[in-house]
Amino acid sequence: MSDLKHTQDLNVYIDNGLSTGEFVMHPNDGFDLGLVTTHHPVSFYHDPPTMPSAKPLLAGTILLRNTCRSGTLEVSKKQWEMLGREKSVTLFIKTDKIFIVSPRPKAE
Repeated sequence: MSDLKHTQDLNVYIDNGLSTGEFVMHPNDGFDLGLVTTHHPVSFYHDPPTMPSAKPLLAGTILLRNTCRSGTLEVSKKQWEMLGREKSVTLFIKTDKIFIVSPRPKAE
């Protein structure tokens, strides 16, 4: 999967000014995904990119903003609830598909 890029773990923050489907990240984190312009319409998935039957969660937009701290992902409260109230996620991109993956639980 050489066409698959990903971010570091991003801390999830709620921004009540965002609509569902709008995800804001710092341009440096967007660059990790190969994104260089400020708006990117994409389809979001909640399954890992290796899942053959991954179903889209929703269509949305990634917004790259310098006002967003590096290492964070800003979402609406409703979006955060749809993501299972995760505190951190990793984003993977394959063409115009964004996969939001929660950290795996650590073995005890």
